[in-house]
Amino acid sequence: MASATAEEFIKSLQNEGVILAKQDKLYFIPLAILNKCKFPKAFENGTEGADADYFSKSGSDPANLVQDSLIFRNLNRILSQFRVNDGVSQAIWLGEVEIKEGKPVSPAAESKQVLFVYTNDKKKIVVDMTRGGRPSNR
Repeated sequence: MASATAEEFIKSLQNEGVILAKQDKLYFIPLAILNKCKFPKAFENGTEGADADYFSKSGSDPANLVQDSLIFRNLNRILSQFRVNDGVSQAIWLGEVEIKEGKPVSPAAESKQVLFVYTNDKKKIVVDMTRGGRPSNR
């Protein structure tokens, strides 16, 4: 988009998308691009349980834990701790994966608050079952 002419850029702003601010830079991400980056079904509302292709359970399931939409509900709970922007439920700029307390994590770029913790091979997100199935930020 940066190489687009002024006319092309202004036209792109007339479509749906998200404007993000990161430090002194502004970004516009068209919905067509965002749709290509959408989280898989395993993260959506109505998905049952924790999909073993994406998540590795840590701890044990409480006996009365309702599994429906487990990841979606708990991911929303974590996201709600971040600032809400006008018209966008969440706009969080994630930094590169780093090692924290011996675990690979994805932190928010500025606050360094951890959003995801990964298994050591970085192939799955750890879901802490002792904390209600949270796609863990600890």
